[in-house]
Amino acid sequence: MSDNLAEGAQENLVKTTWWLVRHGPVINPKNLIYGVADPDIDKSEEGLYLPLAIALPKDAIYFTSTRERTQKTLKHVARVGGFEAPPSEQISGFDEQSFGDWEGLTWDHLFKDGRSHTFWLAPAKERVPGGESFEDLIQRVSESLTELSRKYSGKEIVLFAHGGTIRAALACALGLDGEAALRFSIDNCGITQITHLRLPDSSETWHVKHVNISPSRPHGFSPNTFSKIQ
Repeated sequence: MSDNLAEGAQENLVKTTWWLVRHGPVINPKNLIYGVADPDIDKSEEGLYLPLAIALPKDAIYFTSTRERTQKTLKHVARVGGFEAPPSEQISGFDEQSFGDWEGLTWDHLFKDGRSHTFWLAPAKERVPGGESFEDLIQRVSESLTELSRKYSGKEIVLFAHGGTIRAALACALGLDGEAALRFSIDNCGITQITHLRLPDSSETWHVKHVNISPSRPHGFSPNTFSKIQ
């Protein structure tokens, strides 16, 4: 049974596979809130980047968000892998959530008056002053995923994006509400893989292969991890 899909469901499927990669760790010693803001990435731990250089398909279509930290991550992955960075298109729909008036504040400052959330800066439905809610992010990420899956139907796509963006993509794929999607952990340089499926009756659905395979977890992932589990 291939890909853990039901027996007999393989025929006449059109699969568009997304490799979702969170950007490298950022240099943020003051623990500032950033979404639209764009701190530089930390390139000192090549062990985070080399597994990506080995695992990611080279002949895929490549996208990044419009934030430089995603573009720099792609370029650094190529550098440590010893190959030229593939051409990529920047897609604003995959930018991190805008934190509006909270951009540049410290987490301590934001939570000093008793605000709290277990997994994020605010409840999924709360729209940040001058910015977005996490559910706003889910909406725009879902629109971009669907549009590009149809445009590049049957292809493999690599997207360098953000923790919030990848959680939003999982919400789209699994039909989750925002609060449920915020429970996912998404590590820097981790890979999440989802597949858009066009069924024989032309309806569409999603299949989640794996979430947050990360080089920073114990033992990381080996160069042949993905060849074993695809």
